[in-house]
Amino acid sequence: MMLKTILSTTALALMLAAPAWAADENDSKVPMNQLSLADSSAIAKSTVNDAAGNKIGNIESLAVDPQRGQVAYAIISANGKDIAVPWQRLQAANLPQTFVLNADKASLDNAPSVDLSNLAQLGDPQQRQRISAFWDNVPTQQAQTPSAKPEQDREK
Repeated sequence: MMLKTILSTTALALMLAAPAWAADENDSKVPMNQLSLADSSAIAKSTVNDAAGNKIGNIESLAVDPQRGQVAYAIISANGKDIAVPWQRLQAANLPQTFVLNADKASLDNAPSVDLSNLAQLGDPQQRQRISAFWDNVPTQQAQTPSAKPEQDREK
């Protein structure tokens, strides 16, 4: 009787959890700019492109400011180093699990790196000021969305 109860309870739990698993799988196929909420683990696996659509890195982690209740930084692995990018600098792309960062290669090369194993360093006001000052000087522009080819070009 005990085994039957355990099996029944496990089966019920799996049935209730199945829609959540399916939703997570489906969410990874929806463009980021069409989601109203996203799972943080899906964001932490996202690709980061430049404004031209070229891959420049991946989001490795998110640094959350618990005092303000918001994401402060995305930690991006780019050019062989981990970089803290202010969250507001990223744009949700019209692609699944993809964000756009309007920065060129030189900016990424010069961006202050962080130690992914010690994100507590981002709580240091001097470190935050240094990161903010750097990103305040990197120009921003809107990401360019490729436009459809004119009808006559597609017929050729």
